[in-house]
Amino acid sequence: MREMPPLIRAYNEATGVANTDTSGYHETITLASLRAGHAWLTDRPGAALHVALEEMLATPLGRSDWLLTYWSRPVLFSVAARKAWVEPDLSPLPF
Repeated sequence: MREMPPLIRAYNEATGVANTDTSGYHETITLASLRAGHAWLTDRPGAALHVALEEMLATPLGRSDWLLTYWSRPVLFSVAARKAWVEPDLSPLPF
């Protein structure tokens, strides 16, 4: 959770993607995705990583719009959510 955000920001900059109010790094999406992945893997101790992730991607968590179950589009794509963690406004995360 601490190491990924600066890595993403640096990758964006290295590939010409600006980290601004409207593009590049998104804190809420990043942290929610990391929380989902962590919870999924924690529930599958000893599972091969590729198998566990393949299983996860076959669930609603594998859909690009899974976050919209928990956040409304205006809240998720707000500048505030891009810059800092914003709690879900539709339903609490189950993990």
